[in-house]
Amino acid sequence: MDQEANNQLLKVSWYPITINNSTNNHHENNCIYYVKYLMGETDYRLLITDLRNVWYNAANAQDLYEQASHHRLIIENNQQLRQLLRQVEAFLQDLENNCEIIKEEQSLKIKCSLQQKIGTLSWTFLCELLPSSTGVSSMDAPTVLYNHFILPMFMLIQNQPG
Repeated sequence: MDQEANNQLLKVSWYPITINNSTNNHHENNCIYYVKYLMGETDYRLLITDLRNVWYNAANAQDLYEQASHHRLIIENNQQLRQLLRQVEAFLQDLENNCEIIKEEQSLKIKCSLQQKIGTLSWTFLCELLPSSTGVSSMDAPTVLYNHFILPMFMLIQNQPG
């Protein structure tokens, strides 16, 4: 995650999702993730955490064209690209019902599908695990958790009338 993406995502609120982990290698039945994303005209940025790890995924227009072709979708113009982004956003808005989260060693795979009139639309978000230390403070997981989660919560608590 670069500094620009970090700064843009700082302005976005988290929302919680609860995922049944029956397919994952976890001891708990459910796992709570916190998600934030930002959609652009021809791109998106996605940040997800379980408060232990942080994963990031982003796609620009070229990435979206390539991934669409992997899913056998033909995107020929910007209007179709925006339509695809609207559907990608719909997946992000309803991760609990339309998606499966698969936690791997260095990534988090979010596989989404939705039955539509003419077939099933599928999309996969391949989120990379942010490292625990990089030397570039805006890109490591502890700094992202601190700046995006802990510091805003601390500011809310500190500003409560007491």
